[in-house]
Amino acid sequence: MSRIVLEFSGFRLEPERRRLTTPEGEALTLRARDFETLLALVQRAGTPVSKEDLIATVWPGSVVEENNLNQAISKLRQILGDDRHDPKFIATLPGRGYQFIASVRQLVADDENDANEVTANHRRRSLLAAVSIAILAGVALWWSVDTRQAPSVVISLEAARLVTQSPASNTNPALSGDGTFMAFVSDRSGTPQIWVKGLPDGKPIQITEGDNAAASPAWSPVDDTILFQRVEAGGAPSIWRTDALRSNPPSLVQRRAVSPRFADGRSFTFSRGYSSVYVATLDGNDVRRIEGIPKTPGFAFSDPAMNADGDIAFVLADEGPSGNLWLYDEATATVRQLTRSNNEYAGVWARSPVWTADGETIVYIASDGFDSNTHIWRINATSGETEKLSAGAGGYTDVTISGDGSRLAYSFVRPISRLIRSNFSTGVHRVLHESRDGMALPVVSADGTSVVYFYDNVYVVPSAGGDPVQLTFQNPGEATLPVWSRSESMIFYYNKRTLHRLDPATGESQLIVDDFHWSSRNWLAVHDDVLAYHIRGKPVGGEAAVVLNLGTGEELLLDEALMPTDFSRDGQTLLGVRRGDSAIMTCKAPTFSCEAITHVGEAVDGAIPRWSADESRVFFRRARDKDTGFADIWVVAREGGEPERLGEIGPYQSDNMYFGVAEDDSIIWNQYDSNGRSEIWVVDLE
Repeated sequence: MSRIVLEFSGFRLEPERRRLTTPEGEALTLRARDFETLLALVQRAGTPVSKEDLIATVWPGSVVEENNLNQAISKLRQILGDDRHDPKFIATLPGRGYQFIASVRQLVADDENDANEVTANHRRRSLLAAVSIAILAGVALWWSVDTRQAPSVVISLEAARLVTQSPASNTNPALSGDGTFMAFVSDRSGTPQIWVKGLPDGKPIQITEGDNAAASPAWSPVDDTILFQRVEAGGAPSIWRTDALRSNPPSLVQRRAVSPRFADGRSFTFSRGYSSVYVATLDGNDVRRIEGIPKTPGFAFSDPAMNADGDIAFVLADEGPSGNLWLYDEATATVRQLTRSNNEYAGVWARSPVWTADGETIVYIASDGFDSNTHIWRINATSGETEKLSAGAGGYTDVTISGDGSRLAYSFVRPISRLIRSNFSTGVHRVLHESRDGMALPVVSADGTSVVYFYDNVYVVPSAGGDPVQLTFQNPGEATLPVWSRSESMIFYYNKRTLHRLDPATGESQLIVDDFHWSSRNWLAVHDDVLAYHIRGKPVGGEAAVVLNLGTGEELLLDEALMPTDFSRDGQTLLGVRRGDSAIMTCKAPTFSCEAITHVGEAVDGAIPRWSADESRVFFRRARDKDTGFADIWVVAREGGEPERLGEIGPYQSDNMYFGVAEDDSIIWNQYDSNGRSEIWVVDLE
């Protein structure tokens, strides 16, 4: 009896036998849904298949989430040895679905004879389709190919020269109008300050000083005026003015302002907050806010930059700090989005836009994934064509171009994230996992054996060490802030504006709560169907803590403005930090009345309380008032008393300061290593 065999790259897929064999003849085991997904794609090789069609084919008559399909695609790529960024079998088509791009032969086989080819035409059609998809996959854009034009400025980083060499960190370059001098930020004198040097080998000269750090220099395109940013006493950032020759002392230009960038010799752009863009004159008499910029819950600084026509490139974040590049068109007074945060697009973590001299091309920093793997990109503001200018693993920041367009400068650093397990009783500190990718806000399971974190998606890694397993497959920045339930091995995570529950054993995800966004409902703790979280916006006073029973719908408003962190395993005690004085609190069910278990009034109080393995003690973190990026781990008895300092953790990023407790009371935390320093490189432009 004959049967159909679908052959691709040596793999053989037999629909009737529901079998997949390798080129070596080894039979592979696939889950039923994974097999059906592969079969649906292979049978339509060379043809785009929408996600909706795949779900209807593989899960007929069922209501399932898109994440289940993404999980199946990811599993198939693992089995086939495929790479989603450089696909050989399954290509992702942004906004369209998926396509099987390998050539497929349809063969006929029986029990006595090997499979014979039925048709070669299908193979040729698939090969043409594969070539077409490969070409499209190499272009990281979200609009039509037909409208693109070649950028008018030739930029190559191959001839870049290192222009700073010191034990210090050197960042934020700003070039003079003719590109012969550079202002930059260096901490070589202790506090980060603005320095100036001639290029390429001039001696650096410090032009600002004081106890408060200076940042973000901008050099006028017509003279030696330099704007920079400084935090004043009391914590308000402001923009100041000085000159490269130090002829006059620095003077205040704008209060409550960040990210200065010259538009011409007398005006500049800056931002206040995360979704605002301003244009002002140096004398401060004319300040104009750009209208029409959408309000978003993200918190990336806008980094505005204006060209000679008055068009402004700026950054706007849909979620968290992951920003996209936008454009304000001066002629029409309208704004439009240039890049989109998706693995297929050159826009994730966009920042630091700067115009080339022709006013048509924007050079900017962006990453294909998390914050650390940043590269230099350019985009034509009219056609939308993008090009990645840098290579390697990433670490590029702070790009700038001289006013005459003759030179480009950038900072370069190689950051590394490490998941560390620190046993303070033995003094042993062990690396569990190291990556150029980020590992944000790690949370340890109740049994202490697993760690969940997020990067471009949600991942889990054994607390004993090993390779991470990806659990969600959304666009970067959509699946965030995962936490473990203290009563079961389930993970709760935010998916854009909803809350989901995920079974890490099966990968199945379930919608739990609609309209649940981290910006207003955060600091989540979970036990069974009970959620505790901090809420902003109510009652009077602006914030409080809520305990929500998902089963009954009952919502209890706590008397304390608490930031919850952990339930006890029996669900009867909730840990948290009180807003205001940062006291560590325990709250007892059923009313969840709270009491402090640490003294208040210390210069720096507690944060992120976590239970010990037997829940007899509470670990918490105390940041250092003047040692940014380092903290001490303390422990206090469950009933309260005098805390004991255990040891130090750090360096870590200020927005990535979580820790968890393993089964032996070891502390698991995320170390951030920038390899000591950042250096500045300069390249001449053609």
